[in-house]
Amino acid sequence: MSIIRVELAEEFMLGDDVVLVAMDGDGVAEFTVALEGAQRQGSWEFDQAGCRHQFSIASGQSAVDLEERRVHWRLDQAKVGEMIDALKSLSDGDRPGHQYVDISQPVDTLVLSRDEYV
Repeated sequence: MSIIRVELAEEFMLGDDVVLVAMDGDGVAEFTVALEGAQRQGSWEFDQAGCRHQFSIASGQSAVDLEERRVHWRLDQAKVGEMIDALKSLSDGDRPGHQYVDISQPVDTLVLSRDEYV
C-alpha cells in the first residue's frame, strides 16, 4: 500500500509553514497518475488511507484546501505540469529527496517529499 500524507507543517523550513506531501515511492507514482489525470480531464479524485484527494484545474490557481479527511487541490495547468516534473524527478532518483513548489494558499510553499517524512 502506498503512503501519501498531506499536512500543514508549521515552522518546517527555516521557521516557515509549508504544505508537506510525504510519500513513499509508490505514493509518488500514485500522486503523479492523479495529477496527469487532472491535467487531461480537468479533474480527478482518489482515496488514500481514508483521505479523499480532489484535483480541480482552475485558471490562475495554486491552492490546497486541507480538511481532516479531504484535500482539495485547485491548480492551473502550468502548476500541475510543474508538480508532475518535480514528482518525476523524485521518481527517477529512486532515493529519498524533496522538491519545492510555490503555491498561493494556505501558505507559499508546497514540499513534495519522497521517503523522508513518512
